Amino acid sequence: MYKLYIKNKGPDFFIRSCPFFRKQFRLTALFLAVFLAASCGFADLRPVPYTTVPERAYGVLYGSYAPVLVRFGTEMVQSEAEKLISISFREGPVSGDLGWDGNTLYFTPRSPWSAGLQYTLSLNGNAFAKDGRELRVSSYMPFYAEKTGALPFLRSFSPGDGISVGVNPEEGALLVLEFSESMDRKSTEYAFTWDCPGDKDVLWYNDDRSLELRPKEKLNPWTAYHWSISTRAKSRDGIPLAGKYEGTFITNRDTLIPAVERCFPLAASGPAWVETGGNIGDGLGSGGAIGVGFTKAMNRESMLRSLRFEPGLAGRTEQLDDRTIVFIPEQEWARETVYTLTVSRDTQDLSGLKLGEDHRVFFTPDLPYLDLRFIAIDTYAPFTGADLADGNCLRVSLSDPLVLRLTLGFSLNLSGAAITAAFSRISLTPFFPPNLPAIALRSASLESEDALSLEWEGLAGGAGHYYRLFIPGGKGGIHNGGGAFFREDRCIYIEVLP
Repeated sequence: MYKLYIKNKGPDFFIRSCPFFRKQFRLTALFLAVFLAASCGFADLRPVPYTTVPERAYGVLYGSYAPVLVRFGTEMVQSEAEKLISISFREGPVSGDLGWDGNTLYFTPRSPWSAGLQYTLSLNGNAFAKDGRELRVSSYMPFYAEKTGALPFLRSFSPGDGISVGVNPEEGALLVLEFSESMDRKSTEYAFTWDCPGDKDVLWYNDDRSLELRPKEKLNPWTAYHWSISTRAKSRDGIPLAGKYEGTFITNRDTLIPAVERCFPLAASGPAWVETGGNIGDGLGSGGAIGVGFTKAMNRESMLRSLRFEPGLAGRTEQLDDRTIVFIPEQEWARETVYTLTVSRDTQDLSGLKLGEDHRVFFTPDLPYLDLRFIAIDTYAPFTGADLADGNCLRVSLSDPLVLRLTLGFSLNLSGAAITAAFSRISLTPFFPPNLPAIALRSASLESEDALSLEWEGLAGGAGHYYRLFIPGGKGGIHNGGGAFFREDRCIYIEVLP
């Protein structure tokens, strides 16, 4: 008795080794083929060929509006084929219009291609030919327009990002851009933005690789200024900038806030003004001016507009040096008046920094009134002090009872027309008894710069004969020629003894 062992044999072993199985397998396969052919028809598995323009990766498409082409090897269902194509570049998708020419699909950009810039043609998805064949595609092809080459870029810029500068170009407030290639001036300037106020001088040099922008006006202090340049900037060959660049600098190099250092009195010395050595509270005399000194060099125009007075006072302001101004009044200071001097908070230094707060000074001008120092009568010793009080009576006996000689000494020098006015306005008149005869001024002369001599005739001597010496005061009274006057009228009586 024999046993047959079949080990590690698959189904095909039985089909090959057994005639019965071979016959049954052929019949079954034929039946299935007939069944499939009858029920489904034959499938066309041939691929749908296509080509593109540009033809290869990193190829060049010539022409600013040259279309990208996709040529199909058979007629396509157009609406589905159009969904396959898209074109992009570094800033996003490219906008364009699709059209057909036979079996060729073309894409025309709505804006011109940028020379030297890399684009990507993408074909992705499924589409069907009209004969039923299916095209499945996933393809990415980079290409250039017009030309290939390295994109220009910004090598460096000054001031650096976040750097502190001054407010003037000489202090760093100008912008310098250094490019890797010679640039097209028009497109580069158009692509540049800077929030700098006012006009700017634009200077190109180094074969248009260097661009300098210089503001014509001083920049604001302690301000951040931002600039940027976009990819609209192109090289001289028409290739756009490699990317957007931007930066910021700050005008905060000067950190010292200006302040008023002192206010002080000045006196005229010829054409110049000199300090009196006093302070504004007690050293501002007649005809004096006020100086204002700052802690640092100031803007001239700002300094000259910085002062105001209350009560108002007409005058002019002049610059003594870059830190000092002087206010010169057009009229005399008012006596016994408290003035307020205000230096405006908007006063600026050379960098444009402001005081920030109004600076106020209160002062009263030290202006003496005109007064009597003495009265000399005939051969008597001069009367002074309390003898000259208003309403007092001086008793004298005259060597010539018909003539009274007076010398009036003043506290300040008299000058110019003030001397003539004093002669005409100082009077001596009979007072008591009422029947005293009238008297007349016989002579008047300037004894010295601060003393006048006057001589009256026609007096009558006798017990109880009184004469009234009157000196008008106030602003309408006697002046010294420098603005000083008597505080009030002065009336002194003279008794002429027998």
